[in-house]
Amino acid sequence: MRAWSTAELASCASAIVAAALASAELSEGEYESLWQQFVSDHSKTYKPHEVMGKFAVFKDNVNFIHDHNKNHAERLGYTVGVNQFADMTNAEFKRTMTGLNALQEKKQENVVFLDESTAPASVDWTTKNAVTPVKNQGQCGSCWAFSTTGSVEGANAIKTGKLESFSEQELVDCAGSFGNQGCNGGLMDNGFKYIKSKGDALESKYPYTGRTGSCSQSKTTPAAVHVTGYTDVPQKNEAQLMAAVAKQPVSVAIEADQSGFQFYKSGVFSGTCGTKLDHGVLAVGYGTDGGKAYWKVKNSWGPTWGDKGYIMMARNIANKAGQCGIASQPSYPQVGGSPSPPSPPSPPSPPSPPTPPSPSGGEYEKPPCQAGEEAVQVQGLSGSFCSPSCSLTQPCPPVPKGTTAKGQCILETQGSSQPTQCALVCNPKSGRRLLGGGGGGGSCPKGATCQPIQGTGICTYPTSSFPAGISKTPVHLPEVTGLN
Repeated sequence: MRAWSTAELASCASAIVAAALASAELSEGEYESLWQQFVSDHSKTYKPHEVMGKFAVFKDNVNFIHDHNKNHAERLGYTVGVNQFADMTNAEFKRTMTGLNALQEKKQENVVFLDESTAPASVDWTTKNAVTPVKNQGQCGSCWAFSTTGSVEGANAIKTGKLESFSEQELVDCAGSFGNQGCNGGLMDNGFKYIKSKGDALESKYPYTGRTGSCSQSKTTPAAVHVTGYTDVPQKNEAQLMAAVAKQPVSVAIEADQSGFQFYKSGVFSGTCGTKLDHGVLAVGYGTDGGKAYWKVKNSWGPTWGDKGYIMMARNIANKAGQCGIASQPSYPQVGGSPSPPSPPSPPSPPSPPTPPSPSGGEYEKPPCQAGEEAVQVQGLSGSFCSPSCSLTQPCPPVPKGTTAKGQCILETQGSSQPTQCALVCNPKSGRRLLGGGGGGGSCPKGATCQPIQGTGICTYPTSSFPAGISKTPVHLPEVTGLN
């Protein structure tokens, strides 16, 4: 009789588990069999007084998995399965396996709007030598550190052509003065600030222990990587997140404390989850699967969770924050320095560059802008326009002839405490499309559209209507009332 290999036995065991979970009812014997398989697969050990309690929790979780796969998986488009967390209550799972410091107020800094038109239909950085193998944070709330190193590893690989694994433990042990709290949580932007200032060692030089320790200066030198800065993706804007992920892997924050996420196995996750951000992960791609748009996300719970450590999360949903809040706090680092390529032969003299486009004339016009104005994009709105500068003592200039919108000093740039830029304020509640230039109804100039935000309206021009490559300054509308 032929002896079975370890791989064959594991395959057989997995088939038995899948068959048991698909059955209509589970007998006590089947629960026992699944339990023994679970304990063996994940090398679980318990104190004698813990066994019955853990087994009871396991049975409840198996019931959830069985019910979802039988009654909801086809409709929702994803499956769940037994993994290393099947002996944890949802409360225990949340307390142990997340770690984003949601109590810290995350301020958007260094916001840049990217050209959305150049993003391809799909991207997968795991196929481009820009993503290291799935790691495991263990029972330490260090997800923020893994998300930080993941995006730095990707940026560095894209810049230099060399994929290296950097140290999460250095961030856990050493980045406290930058606002992080080791295994008690942190923020990816604070991780970037540390690596910009101090650098980060290779993981092999400063290996992961899964607990907060004292900073070992001898392990931190020499630094294997530095970042030159980082960029925050405009909040609640999946199109901008898509443009960012098209450039490189991006650190994102999500809410990951629901049972559907705890036991996710396959498919596009569209299950219940909120936007109370508690977990840092890495967006490594996007695409469509069976007609469903998704984000491909690398987690830090090891390869036995999810689809070999990854999850596909629904993309382009109605909630602007994205599935589980994925579009709420995205950010990515910049890495400088790369090996110089061989010098190519001297090319022939290029023709003279074309004359840049001239300003279209008049204040509040579409870019390119004249002196005294700058092209701006209001966070939360598409399009752009030329905005004159203003202050308490410098009012906004007159509006273009034939325009009924009002020029008001209402927009703030990053870091300002009072309005510094003018906008054409229009009426978004007129019931008409509010396109200017005839057509009987616009308060905006010709070619501009009145877009609503915070109960008011601002005239903007579509990006497609002006030359590519024009840089736009991000501005925002303070939360005020009574604009008219």
